[in-house]
Amino acid sequence: VATKSLGGDLGAPAYAADTIVIASSTGMVYSLSDPALTQNWSANAGASVTAAPVYDGQSGLVFVGNGNGLITAYDASSGAIKWTASATKAIAGLAVGGKQVFAGSSDGYVYAFDTATGALNWKITGDGSAVTALDVNGGGPAFGTANGNMYDVKSSGKIYYTRFYTASPIMGLAGAGTDEFGATQGGELEMMRTNDGGWTWQSGAQFGIGPVILDAMLFAGSQDGTLYAFTPQGYTPPPQASVQLGAATVFVDGTGCTAAQAP
Repeated sequence: VATKSLGGDLGAPAYAADTIVIASSTGMVYSLSDPALTQNWSANAGASVTAAPVYDGQSGLVFVGNGNGLITAYDASSGAIKWTASATKAIAGLAVGGKQVFAGSSDGYVYAFDTATGALNWKITGDGSAVTALDVNGGGPAFGTANGNMYDVKSSGKIYYTRFYTASPIMGLAGAGTDEFGATQGGELEMMRTNDGGWTWQSGAQFGIGPVILDAMLFAGSQDGTLYAFTPQGYTPPPQASVQLGAATVFVDGTGCTAAQAP
C-alpha cells in the first residue's frame, strides 16, 4: 500500500492519464504517479480549493476551483497554467461536458467556459441561491442549490427541466439517462426525471455527499453510517426494511437483505 502525506484536508482526486491529481484545503494541487505516488508536479491554486480537480482527456487539462471564485486550467502533464477564469464567489463544483467546463458558484450562477481557452460562453442562475452541487447529464450541466431545487440545463445554457423541492441544500448529484438524483443536507433523496416528473424520500439523517449510480442501482450513504440502496423499481415506494451489516444499516427497497443478496 502506497501512502503520501500532503497536508491539509484533501478532496476527491481526479485520474488523469495514468496520474492522480488531488487538491488540498491549503490551496495546493498535486500530481502523483500511479501507483507509486511519486510527485510529478505541484501548484498553488491561490486560495483554499473548494472544487475538486476535474480532468478532461480531450484537452489534456485539469481544472480546479478555489474559494475566491478562481478556476484554473493546468496542463495535466506539466502543471503549467493554460488559463484562468473567475466567478464572483467560491466555486462549489466543476464538471466537463463536450468542449465546455462548467463551474457552479456560491454566487448562484453556473458558468460555462471553453475548455481550450477559458472564454466564457454563458452563465445562468436557478432560484438565485448558492449552487451547491453540479453534474453533467446529456452534455449539459445539472445543478442543485442551497434552497434544495434541481435544474437540468442544455449545453447552450437554457434551463429545460426543473424540480422545486424547496428542501435543504443539495450536497451532491448523480445522473443516469433521464434521471438526476440529489442528496440533501437535511436527509432527503430527490429525483428529477426529465420525462415524467420526480420523486423524493426522507432518510431521517443528513447526507454530506452525493449519491452514486451503479448498474442502475442508486446508492447513498448518510452521516449516521446508513447505506441506502434502491433498484429502479424501488424509487417508489421508498424502502421499508433494513438489516445490520457491521456498523452500517443497509436499506434495499422494501425487503431486508445481506450484502451478498443485494440485487
